[in-house]
Amino acid sequence: MTARSLGTVTALTKDNGVSLTWNTPHTTGDYIAAGTLQTQQISKMKVLVQWGTSAGTLTVRAPGNGNNIAGNAQTSPYPSNAVFAQGATGDLSYSWGTTAGTAVVGPFTSDRFTQPDGSLYLDWTTAAGPVTYAVVMEPYNTV
Repeated sequence: MTARSLGTVTALTKDNGVSLTWNTPHTTGDYIAAGTLQTQQISKMKVLVQWGTSAGTLTVRAPGNGNNIAGNAQTSPYPSNAVFAQGATGDLSYSWGTTAGTAVVGPFTSDRFTQPDGSLYLDWTTAAGPVTYAVVMEPYNTV
């Protein structure tokens, strides 16, 4: 298997505008790294997806599903002794058709989507059309 590719996160700031960093999806999957700003507040994270005229699907993997960062298959389904109950809910899939468009996926439930290594895993059925995505993180305190 081929390893996943690292996606970049754009941090939003209060009372300001920011330029988004757009990522190109990889058919081997992408991940948002653990242990940094990127996944500390997964409930404030959203994935913006833009596509052209090729249909496709984004799958946000539940813990233990899909391949890990190195591209190795993980144990599935989610372990029965898991701490987080929502992790057993399963993957989230969002599909689009052949008319160009944009969608916002998220925010996410941390116990449903945080992988054992702390990362968030994104899988794509197509990278054609073209498809791009941006990951945004809202400020910690949105007041």
